[in-house]
Amino acid sequence: MLAALEATDGAAANRQSIAETLNTAVHGSTAFLWALGLTAVLWVLCLVGAAVQKERRAALLIPLLLGALLEAALILYLAIQGRMPTRVLWLVFLPFMALVAGLLPSCIPAVRLRFVRVAATVGLCCGVLCVSGLMLAEVIPHLLPDIEAWEAIGDPAAALDEYALANPDMLFIYDMTLAVDTRLFPDVSQGIPHNVVCWGGWPLRSPATVEQFAAFDIDLLHFDPANLLRYDVCIASGVVDPPPTLVIDYLREKVDPACDYMIYSEMGGVYFFQFY
Repeated sequence: MLAALEATDGAAANRQSIAETLNTAVHGSTAFLWALGLTAVLWVLCLVGAAVQKERRAALLIPLLLGALLEAALILYLAIQGRMPTRVLWLVFLPFMALVAGLLPSCIPAVRLRFVRVAATVGLCCGVLCVSGLMLAEVIPHLLPDIEAWEAIGDPAAALDEYALANPDMLFIYDMTLAVDTRLFPDVSQGIPHNVVCWGGWPLRSPATVEQFAAFDIDLLHFDPANLLRYDVCIASGVVDPPPTLVIDYLREKVDPACDYMIYSEMGGVYFFQFY
């Protein structure tokens, strides 16, 4: 990541094809695939229902077709940019899902037999609820805290905050292993650490993050790799094996081939690495 930022002066590098980008976005996201399949089925049913309605055919078909066209165009545009995480795909797809779900009742053809109308509506609702249940069953376990791990080693996010508060003169840069904080209401009675920052994601080059680095006399926008060798800078990770080899390789290439690392400290499942 450091090398990519350095080579492109902060701009995103387009190194993937459109197919690779889309495959990366949906890889492992069963919930999104369920949502995509359900929406596609409902969209086709809406088209069929709208097509048989003479009076409202155009009023229903135009938003359905135009919405699908805009959805495809936006996804294609983002894929061309070369970086589209799953959360972005969700953000783009949810409005289209809402459009289809909102138009679905209007697309159900008027049938004289009340029983048929009720049965069709109930069947569609049950199908949507079943698929939604499968999606929730896939997603919810990943959102719940790991109680067993907490009891064994504690909460890594809380441990990182506690350690940072105890060492306000050090800057702690944590990696993606610590990026998911499931605390709904974290305990801030001891204060909020301002020396903890994530290396990556959308906030990396934000004004707030730039100020955090500037507080330690580090120019984030013109980052010097040698800053990672400072005694008051640590890389925090939720795993000790494998070690942060990407950072080591980067330092050996950009600073000194003899660069190495050591475990500076450990607390509550968080490992603090220093480089020299």
